Order: sequence, then C-alpha cells, then structure tokens
Amino acid sequence: MNTPLPTPPHRSPAVIQQVALIMLALCLLVPGALYLGAGRSTERVHEPVETRAAMDVLLAAINPASGPLAAAASSTPDAAALARLLPQCSGLPAHQGLPAMADLAEQLHLLDQQLERLTAIPGVRNAPLRQRYRLDVSAWAQAISGGNVACPQAARSLRLLAGPDGATLLVQAQWREFRTPAGQRQATAAVQLATNSLAQTDPWRGWPGCIWLGGIEPGTAAYYLAPQGRATWGRPVCEQPGLMPAGASGAAPARALTTTAPASADDPAWAIPNDLSALIGELDALRLPQGRLYQDYVDRLPARANRRTVGRNEVDLGFNVQLTIDPRTQGIAQRVAACYTGQAAACAQAGIPFDRVGAAQGRGAASMWERAATRVTAVAVIDVASGRIEALASAHTPCYAQENDGPARDAGCPPLWTEPRRRPDALLNHAVFGDFQPGSTIKPILASVFFEDAASNPDQLRAWLASSNTDRFHDELFCVNAGGGRACDRLARVQQRAADLGWNSDCSAQPSRRCARGDILFGRRLSARLDTAEGAGDTLPDAPPLQRSALVGRLFVAPVDGGSNSGERLMQLPAVNRGAALSCRDAAGVWHASNCNSVAFKPLINEAAGQGQARTTALGLATMLARLAGAANGLPALRPPHLVERITDATGAAVATAATRSAGTASAPLQPLVQAEATVVRADVAQQVLAGMARGTAAAGTGHLVCRHVFGDRCATLGQQVAGKTGTPSFGFDLLTLTAARQRCRANPRDEDCQQKPVKLYVAAVRSGAAKGAGHDKVIAVISERNWYLADRKLGPAQRDRVHGATNDLDNVSAEIAMRIVASAWVAPAPRR
Repeated sequence: MNTPLPTPPHRSPAVIQQVALIMLALCLLVPGALYLGAGRSTERVHEPVETRAAMDVLLAAINPASGPLAAAASSTPDAAALARLLPQCSGLPAHQGLPAMADLAEQLHLLDQQLERLTAIPGVRNAPLRQRYRLDVSAWAQAISGGNVACPQAARSLRLLAGPDGATLLVQAQWREFRTPAGQRQATAAVQLATNSLAQTDPWRGWPGCIWLGGIEPGTAAYYLAPQGRATWGRPVCEQPGLMPAGASGAAPARALTTTAPASADDPAWAIPNDLSALIGELDALRLPQGRLYQDYVDRLPARANRRTVGRNEVDLGFNVQLTIDPRTQGIAQRVAACYTGQAAACAQAGIPFDRVGAAQGRGAASMWERAATRVTAVAVIDVASGRIEALASAHTPCYAQENDGPARDAGCPPLWTEPRRRPDALLNHAVFGDFQPGSTIKPILASVFFEDAASNPDQLRAWLASSNTDRFHDELFCVNAGGGRACDRLARVQQRAADLGWNSDCSAQPSRRCARGDILFGRRLSARLDTAEGAGDTLPDAPPLQRSALVGRLFVAPVDGGSNSGERLMQLPAVNRGAALSCRDAAGVWHASNCNSVAFKPLINEAAGQGQARTTALGLATMLARLAGAANGLPALRPPHLVERITDATGAAVATAATRSAGTASAPLQPLVQAEATVVRADVAQQVLAGMARGTAAAGTGHLVCRHVFGDRCATLGQQVAGKTGTPSFGFDLLTLTAARQRCRANPRDEDCQQKPVKLYVAAVRSGAAKGAGHDKVIAVISERNWYLADRKLGPAQRDRVHGATNDLDNVSAEIAMRIVASAWVAPAPRR
C-alpha cells in the first residue's frame, strides 16, 4: 500500500499533493464485504461480467461539474434523499452494520472526495485532472430504475470505486481530457477503465481492527481513526465496551478522529500524524482479518478465534493497534509546523502572532515567498522514560509540493535553481522519511566522549557546547592538545558512542542495508528475529511484515561506493597523529578539510562537523538525545522509541507481537516486545552534556536570540527547563542571492553547492513539569528547510532575495519552532509586549 499510484495512460500526471489522504484511505477503508453467515464462502461473489456492467453504468454518470450539471451534482445526498431516488433498492441488506441507504450515502461521499483529490488546484496542488468531476447521482439512479443494472450490483460497484481499489482504478483510468491515441475511438464517457481492470477483485470477510490514539495515561481521552471525515465506519466496532484503551477507562467516551482538514484549534484532526498509513501499513498483516500471519495469531488466542458481534452478526475482527501518539502534543506540534510553512490560520489557532513568525532577527514570514518562514518542517517528540513517540508533525508549503510533484511550479513560487520532478517520497512525513545532515547537533555525541576523560576541562567544554564552537571541538576530537605519546582513540569512541545512543545500529565493516536504520513501530533493531511473513511449503522466510524501517542516524558511516543501494558500513578510521591533524588548521586555529595533507583526514573533518556522509531524521535526532537524557536521569535501561504501544484482540486483551516461530510451524509461543536496552553513558557524563546544552539559551549560547524572541525576559531562567542544541549544516548559497544562486547553477548544474538544501536543526531535552524530580523527561527535535526572502526593495541587503538565517546560526528557525511548541505544551509563554 505504500507504492505510488500508477499514472494514467497517455499522460504523465503529477503526483497528488494530498497523496497522504489517499494512502490513509487505502489503510482505513479496506473493510470490503461483510457476509451475514459465519463461514460463508466468498468465492464467485464478484462476477467480472456483472461488475463491469454495473461499473459502466456508474462511470457513465461521472461528468465535469460545470454548467447545468454543477447544481445537480453539487453535493451528495443523505440516506433519506437516496431512499427517495432509489425506492426499489430499499430491500438491500445492511452492509457492515449500517443500513443500506446510510452505507450508500457514505460511499457516494467517499467517491466524491476521491474525484476531488484527482483535480488540480492552482497554488495548492497538482493532480492528473484539470477539471473537477462529480457523480450525477440522479442520472445514476435513473439508470438503476430503468433496469440497466440491479440494485445489488449497483451497490457493489459503488463500494468498489469508492474504496481503496477505486483510488487506483480512477488514477489508471482513461479520462476524456487526456488525448486519445491515434487510431483509437474517442472516449464518449468522461472516464473509462482499462480492459480487465476489474477481473481480480476478490473481497474478504471481516472488519479491520481499530487504530487508537490517546488513552494510554489514566483518565486521558481516547480517539479512534475514522476514514474520510465520517465516523460511521468505526462506530459499530470501536465504540463497543472493552475495546477502548485501558487508560481511558472512566474518561469521556471514545471519539472519532477524521482525516478532513482541521477547522479550529481544538479540532482533534490535528492529532493525526501525516501519512499514517505509510508509517503503520506493515501492521495490516494483523489489522486486517486475512492472511496466514493473522490466522497464526488467531490460532494462539484462548478461543482460537478473534470475533466480535457487530449489529446482529458475529464477524471476524482484525487486531487493534494502540499508537503512542499523544493527541494533545501532536496537535500542538502540527499546528505550529503548519503555521511556519505558511498557513496563517494555523498561526492564529496556535496563538502565534503572524508578524512574529520567523522574525527573531529582522523581517519575518510576511516578507518571504508564500508568506512562509520554512518550506519544510519536521517535528518529533519522545517521552524519555517510556520511549513513546508522542508526536510526528510534518508540513510543507504548496510550492515545495510542486517541486516534488511536477511537472511545473506556479508563478508565485520561488524561482529555485532546480527543476520540478516527480519524487512522491519527498512529500511523506518529514519527521521520519526526510533525512538531513545533522550539523552541530552531533556535538552532544562528541561531548559525551570528551567529558569521560579526566584531562578534559568541564567548564570549557560546556561553554564550547553552548556556543557551538566547532573548531575547539575538532581540537578535542583529534587530541591536538593531548600530551606527547598519548594515543588518540576519540574518533573510534565517537563512532561507537553514536551506536550507544541509537545511531549506527547494525553497522559494521561489512556493507548492510540495515546499517543506521531501525524499526519505528516497536523499536526493534532490524537484525533482530522478526515476525515472519506468509511463506510457501515448509519454509517461512525471515521477512519483516511487522516492522517499519527508517533511518535513525549515522556518523562516521559511509555508503558503499558513494551510494546507498548496496548499503552502508562503518568508516575505516585512520590512526590519528598530531602532525596530520594540525595540518588541517590554519594560523587562526580554524579547521579546513582542504588544508589537510592527509587524504584520509579530509572526509573526517566534514564528518566531525555533522556534514559529509552524516545523516539523521527528526525522529533519529530525538532518539539520540532521549538516550542521553535517560542516562542523565539515572535510568539503567530505556525502551527504544516506538510508535505502537500494544496490539489487542477482539476482547481488548493485549497480544504479544514478536512471533518467533520454528521453520514450517506456527506452534512456537509468542514472545514479548523488545525489552529496554541498558544505558551506556555514565549519569554524571550525561548530566554534564545537558548542563552545557542548557547554557544554549544564555547570552553566549546559539539559542539565546530565539529564546528572547519567544520567551522575552523569561528566557533568563529557561535553561533550567530546556537543554537544547542548534545545528546548521554548511550551505554554499548563504552568501548569495537567490537570483545569483540560480544563475550559477544554470551555468554549472554539477556544482556541489547546487545539490544542497538550506536546513537548520534543533534538538532539546525538556523538563515538562509532569513530575517533580523527573529530570528532562521529554525530547523534541525539529528540522526545517529555510525559506527565501522576496526580492523586495523594502528589505535591507542582508535579507533581500536571500535565504532566511543566512548571517549566523543565532536566527535558527527550527529552534524558534521548537520553543513555540515547548511554550504551548509545557511552558506558559511570556505575554507579548
């Protein structure tokens, strides 16, 4: 379900900006056909000839929503109106617990949303179709009344086209506005499906399990996900007693979360992470009541069945998924992320004055392209003690979507040096799927090694960490101030420390595609024994259907032959000698890779600054600091960050989710989830690192300017609550205008600077105040792609036509976003003066 939708013939359409909504529909709308009799065979239910005839009648009623048709098809009818249009279909049986007309009205609504998402909206999204199409429900009803198709077949075709398979069929279809190839008859209907496109439809029996957010902590609200803006699909199952998460007992009844755009600050739809289907799609092997793995789990239940009564029928139920996402924290983070990527309404909902967005130093978002302070924003929040991923916020501007959605950009978009291209993966949740050079946010890793050595000066190290003094950190890393005869082992220790803190996992001298990656669902390493997939014969392959692989972070790790197709491996680190290291410094003590007289040293200088081959994600950055914060809190072991709290059966009982089976048998017992991993860093060392980071908000720290901008005079005491670190990877065009950068790259597209993106990073451990003495119990990480100022004469030369935050690391927009979230989630912000 995570594969991009195929393109329609005869034209290469752009990938829809809202691909996340279609993907979520694919994950949530799979319910299929529910049969009244338990055990009834599903063979030969969908006859291709009957399905094709019914589908042709349905497609014939789809037309452009313009002219006289617009009024007739301006909205979908409700159940009562549909009953008047189709009185002859009143005898249809209930479907999935809903009365037939209520179900068909729901399907019409879903189909209309599918058609809407296929339509391009200038300045908002690209899409395959230029016109808005709608189903003329009256025309469809007349065809049914005229006997062209029977009611059961008409209902079945509607459910198919409105469901997940329909999303693919509509994208693949031949639409009238596409040019018909020479020699073929011009299509007379607005849309036609390809021959044999319906032949493989095979429904299954049962309901998917519920997806829950919230309800983990006692007394907290619990939500279940309902598809496409309507709650009716989940209500018959998810609101039944016993299925609600255990922590929500005694709280308000469960509420449905919908995938429609949030309308207000308290709209619970803010709590749904973007691209959730891409994040948890691997769990469909359990959440959908079909397939061998699902049946193996059912066979281990005490009753050897996973069934629930829905309406008057007992049906198979998929296993339920309880996510760790905290609806309140996710909602706050998503509103702020949307605000900084140009959604002014989200700023108002988040309580952020728009004139303060991105304005810590000079003019703010109002003077930038799209009135956005960032083009991309990614936010990850982790609860330190439990390892729960509480937020994965992600947002980007419409113009960024067009850059990766093709085939062209609107006139109101920044005229970048790159050309738009199809890269739908670049639009997925940026907190997980967007990887970046970490810059100076690797300094906590380095510092945790430096503080271990008795010869180090702790006060000096804390000051260098707060001011992000890269040159002095290089001095420490390469032991240039060490006494004579002492071997320098810090490179190797830092490489290993990255693994201790969750990066470089499963990396070795041998290349591996698992290197530096991990499972975000349960926090397992990818090399661990996995739940096995369906297999043939007596051999069950060791495949990972219940894992979502994602980059965590890598440091002193390099792709094989400069590419990642063959995987990555640990860098072979050269022996460090003082003379070779000093050759990389100039007379002022500034390190330059180009100065090094040793070829082996050149890549290490960039790597030690968080550049070169070093990479991380927002979630990976938060993972690293969460382990440091846990060590500082004196926790002997920590559960790795994970997105799934538990899997439950049809009774609400928890089910173990790590199936270790002997080859060819399903009888081996289920094992519990991965246990907590021991913290390696000494508590006193980790505390020193956080103390240095806490100085970052002081006058000499790189976070001070933004801290004053967000918190005002209260910034003086913020260091007691927030220990943060900024990061800014090198960007070659910081000193150029956008116009000059574009001219340079057009003249030399292979220029190395033309491959870079202007990003800033921030990661912080926070005392949320949830429990006294808990230490830094939350970690937040933000990565943003900076936006460009307009070429406006009203702007000064330091900003006009330049990228935001170009002059220094003090105006770090990711730090500003993080502090806005911290202010809303855990610290009351200072009143605006």
